[in-house]
Parts: sequence; C-alpha cells; structure tokens
Amino acid sequence: MSVLKAAVFVFTAINAAVAFELYEATSPPPVGRWRQVWRDDFISFDNNPNTNKNWTFDQGNDWENGEKGWGNGEYQYYTTKRKNIRAENGNLIIEVQVETKNKPQSKNGVKFDLTSARIKTSGKASWGTNHRFIARAKLPSGRATWPAFWTLPQPLYPGDPGVIWPRGGDIDIMERRAETPNKVTSSIRCLDLDGKTNRYTKKETWVSNGQRYFAQYHNYEVQHRRNRLDFFIDGKWIYGVTRAGFRASDSKK
Repeated sequence: MSVLKAAVFVFTAINAAVAFELYEATSPPPVGRWRQVWRDDFISFDNNPNTNKNWTFDQGNDWENGEKGWGNGEYQYYTTKRKNIRAENGNLIIEVQVETKNKPQSKNGVKFDLTSARIKTSGKASWGTNHRFIARAKLPSGRATWPAFWTLPQPLYPGDPGVIWPRGGDIDIMERRAETPNKVTSSIRCLDLDGKTNRYTKKETWVSNGQRYFAQYHNYEVQHRRNRLDFFIDGKWIYGVTRAGFRASDSKK
C-alpha cells in the first residue's frame, strides 16, 4: 500500500517586494507579506465529481491510446472511489490499490492492475503571479510510486491547445520518485517562444535520513512572483529561477 497524505494552502501577496531580473537567482527572494485566499484542510472530501466544490478529478488512463495530457505513461487507472481517495482525520489519503477482480480498462480495451487518484483545482479555482502555494504532505516510500504537487496553466477556453503539456509547461513544486529514495525534486519545464525548444531546470534536494524524512510531514512550497519562481521545503529556500535567467540560459539540470 502506498499513501499520500496532504493539506493545501494558497496565499496572495499583500505587498510583493520588487523582484529583480537577475541572470540567476543566487539568493532568496525579498520577504513579502501574504494573505491566505484559499485552503483545504480535508476535514471531509466529496468523491462525487459533480458536487465537489474544490477539486476536479482526472479519471481513466488512455495514454497508450494517444490521449494527450497524461504525461508520464502511468500504469495506474485513475478513479473517484473512496478506496483510492478519501479524507481521514484531517488528511487527504491518496492510495494505490492492486486490482485482482473487475479490473478497469481503457477505451481500447487495455486492463489495468493498479488504481489510484489524481485531482486538480482546474475549473474550480486558479491563481496567477504574486501567489504562494503550499502543500503539507507525508510522501509514500513504496516501490514504483511517484507522488507530485505541481501546477499547470489554466485553459483560456475548452480544448485550448496552448496548455497541453509540454507546450504549456508545468511547475513541479515537489516530485519524489521511488528509484531515488533520498531526494525530492523541484523543477520548471516549458517550450520556448519558438514552440520547439524545451526549457527545463530542476533542483534535487537530498535528505540525509530518507526513511525518517518520509515518515514525517513536510511543507512543499513555491512562491510565484512576476519575474521569478522560488521553491521552499519547510520554509527553507532551496532554489530560485528568474524569468531573465530562464530565458537566457540553456536547458540545465
């Protein structure tokens, strides 16, 4: 069993400090004041996609059938069922299940042995620059797991091709892959203005005691100012990228 537990918070800047367009972010951003504008403490969770006020569900899995947006070729089938996603004691539980009977199948008949859940605020709430996003989460350590907390652009209209990954890009506030058990990754990815060049930069944060670290809750955060993005773990600045530096520099890891 692999479980992700989390709570999510969003803040807006009250007096966002000036963000200087440096070539690279070599120091933390100026300290600003923030006002909380959205949060979910997961006291309860509505598994009905038609009535959930905060979250939209990704459902199914058709990456092998060419359906766009699934990104990483996941082996799991996404559901809205309580066995895969639910609230318990003020935590959101996202749990992988091994299916032995009545396996779900994709549109082209492929059956799946694993089910899980994936949710997003798209269509319910969205925020632009001068906001900070925080998830307090305890990450799974099971084999083949890949928990993530990330942002994608909001479509301007239904079917907007400009937001389909990777063209629209994404901000990975936190990723943790099972094959690298002692690190957490933050990254930014998008296509350049030419629509062809892949821009990608990331920061890998190593933890000294992975077993103990992943048994605890931690805060994963990004501050999104107009000219820079800054990433934090437990309030400690770990990585920053400016608009000027990201555009001017080569893709790097």
